[in-house]
Amino acid sequence: MEPEDKLLVFRGILGGVAGLLSAFTQSIYYSLAIVVAIYLLSLPLATFGLRMKLGRSVYTKGIITLIVAWFLILIIAYNSLVQVP
Repeated sequence: MEPEDKLLVFRGILGGVAGLLSAFTQSIYYSLAIVVAIYLLSLPLATFGLRMKLGRSVYTKGIITLIVAWFLILIIAYNSLVQVP
């Protein structure tokens, strides 16, 4: 598996984790801060963990995957947490 493909999967998983954490926050600002923090956390993990050189692929590869996974997991987790009478 290529390092770029691993980065896609890695950012997808991190997006899911960010979605779960964001479901428990009370503000959209905290939710967005969690996503930005997870993205910034993934940069050194991609360079050192996957041994990728800093460049365009490290910064841009998987951003849409991260955001889509975050949003979908946020909606699913929020809907499962809210009880409908």
